[in-house]
Amino acid sequence: VLAHEFGHFLFGSGHIENITHLGLMTGGPVWNASRGMHSWERHKLNWSDYIDVPLRVNSTFEIDDYHESGKALRIKLSENEWYVFENHQKLSIHDWSKDKGIYIYHIKNAQRFSPIVEIKCADGNWDFEIDQKDKKLLRTVPNRKGKNEINYKRSVKRKLYSCYNEVYGNNDAWGDKYDAFDLDYNNIFSPFSNPPTNTKPENDFIVEISQKKNNTYKLNFFFKNIYE
Repeated sequence: VLAHEFGHFLFGSGHIENITHLGLMTGGPVWNASRGMHSWERHKLNWSDYIDVPLRVNSTFEIDDYHESGKALRIKLSENEWYVFENHQKLSIHDWSKDKGIYIYHIKNAQRFSPIVEIKCADGNWDFEIDQKDKKLLRTVPNRKGKNEINYKRSVKRKLYSCYNEVYGNNDAWGDKYDAFDLDYNNIFSPFSNPPTNTKPENDFIVEISQKKNNTYKLNFFFKNIYE
């Protein structure tokens, strides 16, 4: 709690919404102070820098566990819009991620606090249905432009519906074992997949997770000819 509150002294008022256990300055829909810092937070304080993936050039990078190495990859679409890739293997007591693998974030308002951060969950985006009678939240059908369990939040008649345990059986507002991209569940992130990259056509890209050796992942980035 002290670290989080001191973070307000460093960053300012406000919180980073919808990143749950993956950042120190987390706000809603769930909050807990016992976790390490997100790479955006470390970068903002000049405590670490990103490894930048070049735009419009096909390339390959290897990335070690984020909390052990302090390294994360970034596609910088503009000064204020980034894609960030962290490898979480839960080797550190400060890594409270719910899954092991590559966490992908789409970050807007990247130069200011608070940034807008969307976690691209490997199990995709969905439509949700609210059962007001039984006060339950149900995941229904896949929707590439929908929400995932981490960022869904809606207020109906002064009751807030998020993926908390009391309204959603899996308590996935904290994240689940299908959040991260890996070789076992989902190893492709692209304009055609769910979730999509949601970028302009000239900036669209594909990321393929092609190999894991010990705790290191190999990521292939494709910018050329992805629509052929």
